[in-house]
Amino acid sequence: ARHGFSGTPFSLSVDDLELESVTGPPLSKVTMTQLIKEGWVSIPTIYMIRYVAPRIKWASNYASLYSQKIVNEPTRNRIISEVVLKEYNEGNIPILVIIRVIKHGHILKDLFIDAGVDPGDIQYVHGSTHPNKRMEVKEDFRDRKIPIVIASSIWVEGIDIPSVSVLVQADGG
Repeated sequence: ARHGFSGTPFSLSVDDLELESVTGPPLSKVTMTQLIKEGWVSIPTIYMIRYVAPRIKWASNYASLYSQKIVNEPTRNRIISEVVLKEYNEGNIPILVIIRVIKHGHILKDLFIDAGVDPGDIQYVHGSTHPNKRMEVKEDFRDRKIPIVIASSIWVEGIDIPSVSVLVQADGG
């Protein structure tokens, strides 16, 4: 058996050519529609939200700027909380919220709870969470036992949860 996978297959990029050099030419192709019908891919809910952010104060480095404009930016965090609360109240679960900085996850979790989300309906996992706990949360999330998971980008690397209804990219580029 041979298997070759690409997120954007047949684009003739160097990555695809390298993949084909190892696996050989494609034996079959599958469409996104087919993957959705078979339950391999989630149908996303996408929000592109524009807001007027306060002017950027001088920052000596990227980490300082990230903290100022992503982690501790109240307007941005409030909008994220409103989106999550709306989807949660409409029953569009499970909801996965991606963060990069541990403090940001704590801020968002507190905002979700303050907005009315039951604390028992939220799990927060990151690199410091015990591996057994991360696996338990991932399995419960996949089985739709946990409505909301806030996770660092490490936890979601290569995640395969087709049942995700809403993905919120709360981290910044």
